[in-house]
Amino acid sequence: MHFVKGLKKEGLIIANTSSPHRLGDWRLAYVDATRIASELGLKLAGLPIPNTAMLGAISKASGIVDIKTIVKVIRSRWPGEAGEKNVKAALNAYDKLKFSE
Repeated sequence: MHFVKGLKKEGLIIANTSSPHRLGDWRLAYVDATRIASELGLKLAGLPIPNTAMLGAISKASGIVDIKTIVKVIRSRWPGEAGEKNVKAALNAYDKLKFSE
């Protein structure tokens, strides 16, 4: 598991997955951001783009940035329909984020 190299044992992994696996001593937060992006039509070259959904997940899991701030920035960067789809993705992931046991 090279992707956890250097992560402290109390560290948090935020994953884009629908089926989490136990990752040793690390805490895991997860959401299916790819599905959220796909359902909202957030695609490029036919592939779902889960970036803004993951921003919502990071907001909830870490508390580093408030979801309201993320929504404000998305709307300022992408006004109109594209922005609103991205806002929905971030809020949806925020609401659906789960923590493994």
